[in-house]
Amino acid sequence: MDQSEKRHMETHLLRLGLAGLDESGNAKPELIQQIAAIVNNWQTAPNRHGEWIDKHKFVRDLLAECDASCRNDMYSAIAPHLNFKALPLASYESMITERMGNLISKGAARAEGRAPHPIEVGGKKYAEASASEATHGMATLHCQRCWKKKRFVADTPVGALIAARKAGWARMPEKWTCPGCIKKVEKGKALVN
Repeated sequence: MDQSEKRHMETHLLRLGLAGLDESGNAKPELIQQIAAIVNNWQTAPNRHGEWIDKHKFVRDLLAECDASCRNDMYSAIAPHLNFKALPLASYESMITERMGNLISKGAARAEGRAPHPIEVGGKKYAEASASEATHGMATLHCQRCWKKKRFVADTPVGALIAARKAGWARMPEKWTCPGCIKKVEKGKALVN
């Protein structure tokens, strides 16, 4: 932490009424005790995503705000000052991972990193795009009887479904059925009649 970052952090902590940092940029013991007191006095309440936050989830969120390389130091500093038994650090880290997965699946957060691999259909590769940037539509059908999976590509999603029908797929009665299963169903009806 350089002097400018340290000064910025010190100002922010003082504005919140908290103790500052020492000369080396580490939290003063009073700051650790103040943070622990905030956690100890926490009353369970819902957050903006509808999740009820108890004291353990409060600690989880504090640790999530810390760089992964510094979490052990933060955990070691704050855990002795808590008036409840803290979970192991590994438990809090798994809670952080689970929470981020839930937020990503709800669309409330997004993962940084490499883009997903493109989808390959018929030797051509396609990447997910917004509707305004899309050049093709894709339909992925699953047979309700044998669970066969097939992708169809066309200029539009409707065109992809038309291509599926031309390939012999049909909706029977509410779900898609592959051509092989349709033949088996028709053969069975012929034997019954």
